[in-house]
Amino acid sequence: MTEELTGIPGVHLWYTPVKYARLVVLKHKHKLVNWPAHIPFDDISRIKGGNRVLQTLLDLWKAGTLRFEPATRRDLRDARADPVRVHP
Repeated sequence: MTEELTGIPGVHLWYTPVKYARLVVLKHKHKLVNWPAHIPFDDISRIKGGNRVLQTLLDLWKAGTLRFEPATRRDLRDARADPVRVHP
């Protein structure tokens, strides 16, 4: 699904702070913004709450609220120094 959304062959969205920082922020130089604070950033199959939570994420994505943005220089520095700082 991530490959279809981004158009980047073989791309995946990683959820652990270290992998997200290394394989999303540093490698692709993008970050996911506006992930809702009340929904844990985790593999969709592991998020509790069923369809309601998935619909919330889908609605935010379709509205353009939840989106990928280019990482700033600070984001890249933070990703190297402390991956938790760039984790949604």
